[in-house]
Amino acid sequence: MTTNPGEFIAVNAMHQPRAFHSSVAMTHGRLLVIGGSDATVRQDYRLYDAFHEQIVPRTWQSWLPSRGAKTGVEQFDQRTGLWRQLASLPEPRSACGAALLASGQVLAVGGSGNGHSYGSALLYGPTIDQWTSIDEMTFPRFSHSTTLLASGEVLVAGGNNLQSNGGQVQDSAERYDPATGKWRLATTLPTDCMDHTATLLATGQVLVVGGYSGPTGAALTQVCMYDPASDHWRAVSPLPQPRMQHTATLLEDGRVLIAGGSVEPFGIAQAAGFIYDAGADTWASTQMNLPRKGHSATRLLSGEVLLVGDSSMGNPGSGRSAEVFISSANQWLLTGELNDGSYGHSAACLTDGRVLIVGGYRLTAHPAPLSRVEQYQSGPPPTGVTTP
Repeated sequence: MTTNPGEFIAVNAMHQPRAFHSSVAMTHGRLLVIGGSDATVRQDYRLYDAFHEQIVPRTWQSWLPSRGAKTGVEQFDQRTGLWRQLASLPEPRSACGAALLASGQVLAVGGSGNGHSYGSALLYGPTIDQWTSIDEMTFPRFSHSTTLLASGEVLVAGGNNLQSNGGQVQDSAERYDPATGKWRLATTLPTDCMDHTATLLATGQVLVVGGYSGPTGAALTQVCMYDPASDHWRAVSPLPQPRMQHTATLLEDGRVLIAGGSVEPFGIAQAAGFIYDAGADTWASTQMNLPRKGHSATRLLSGEVLLVGDSSMGNPGSGRSAEVFISSANQWLLTGELNDGSYGHSAACLTDGRVLIVGGYRLTAHPAPLSRVEQYQSGPPPTGVTTP
């Protein structure tokens, strides 16, 4: 089996353990980490499925992101390698959306905490280290997508409105305009969805792929394209298989890589991936070395894509594993292993080419949140493999 000689090295840990947080790559090699959860996942925890009014089987995957939500915010500086605690969020928030605006401020929107979803939005000012509440969304939501548009606006789509009486998967979409500081409703999605992906293409359009649908209780094959100029959604070629909890990465040639995920709620991880060509409106298949879901996908400065981690309880080795996709060769290469296998972490490529793997849950019988941080440095490609 061909491998790529990259390696993971433990670096300075965060001040607080967390998983399912948001991270934003800032200017000057800084990384902002927002909220998350520090709840320990109990093996006997049972989740009530509000869509079907039933208890799902005992599983470690049955975790609500509102449990143990955190207010803590930290920043990593690649020049010093140190973490600094910043101003806290006004309320605990996990699984929120975040985007770096043209002004240098950071928008944090939605998420969950204290047993319900948030419709509130916040702006972080890095020069004054302060969070400011701004106009709220029309619909509270978590596990939504948050996409910075070419215009500088932010598109929020789908998600779950979790309240005390249960949850409702959303088909609504909203746009935030930094110039006015206001939200406005966008055209409704063709289908409600959460745990989907949204990718900004070079055309300025947004590709939304898969996810979980509340009324059907199933993962989706649906793929749709949003045009910000016309505020219009249109269906495009569907996925060959349903997907939720997958990742989507824009490749250097403009195609989109869909990796891993599952075909149903609480389903097993998948090793199959798919590559979408927007120009031809076609899908091509690709096969990873290992199945994974709850993983991260990061495009490296070389154009390669790094996949890290997995949430499959029956295969803890996959939680430590990582592999690299070389798009020019349609080839997957196993690379170095994490010291601590994890899922629900964040991954970000710094300006110097290093990738930081931050926090997440350790993949054990009783998953606990991690404060650990590991950096990945890629090695040269193996003989016979050419990169773009």
